[in-house]
Amino acid sequence: MKANSFLYIVVFVLVALLLVSRCDHKTDMKPTVVRDTLWVRHDSIVLSKPKLIYSISPVRTKLIKEIQYVPDTNYKGLLKQYEALLILYLNKNIISDTLKLDKFGYISITDTVHKNLVASRKYNYHIKYPEITEKITLHPRQFFIGGGLQGNKIDLVNQINLGVLYKNKKDQIFGVSVGLNKIGSVEYNINYYTKIKIK
Repeated sequence: MKANSFLYIVVFVLVALLLVSRCDHKTDMKPTVVRDTLWVRHDSIVLSKPKLIYSISPVRTKLIKEIQYVPDTNYKGLLKQYEALLILYLNKNIISDTLKLDKFGYISITDTVHKNLVASRKYNYHIKYPEITEKITLHPRQFFIGGGLQGNKIDLVNQINLGVLYKNKKDQIFGVSVGLNKIGSVEYNINYYTKIKIK
């Protein structure tokens, strides 16, 4: 094979590869998107002690006019009133309420009221919220076409190669290529590659 003919073949193959690489292949698959929703749940109990901000005296309200707060003129009656008020003052009242958070769960609040103060508070919450994960797989099956040049110190280019590669879902690559040298001999190649996992 003449050098000029061989050079023309090289140029033709390079131009063909350039045109093919710019074309959109209909065989290319669209990315696969997989979305998964996992409901994460949190359960916990939080204890706290609220602080007093300010007090409101019943003397300045209409409560003082109620009958039970009118002092008895008799000592025994007054003593009973005092003891009753003392019991109400020293009692520990447990007050509980539950706040629903739509579909995400609820918060339960328990207050302990002692000596007209909130002595302690307990939060008991059960909350679940969605955690969305998304997995995108780009082109699980892929085809590649390409080529290359081969040479040595004497001949800068003495062979041209044209080949096709196929990549499957397991990241395994299979290849077939054909080579043509200056003297017109045709060579064939079959290749196989697998992915190396490095931790």
